[in-house]
Amino acid sequence: MCTTNDQIAASGSLLMNRKKKINSILKKRAKKANAKLHVSAKPRYISKDERARQEQQEAEQ
Repeated sequence: MCTTNDQIAASGSLLMNRKKKINSILKKRAKKANAKLHVSAKPRYISKDERARQEQQEAEQ
């Protein structure tokens, strides 16, 4: 069973691809976790219907 340089190079690139994939997955997870920590200062969206109901309730009171 002879191994050629092509087979060795191919196995080396597979290892690099595996490492790259694992690293990219871990980076994605870290990015998502970091994004959850930073809450947006933007107010929550209120639909027109919901605003109309709130105005109606305030007018009744």
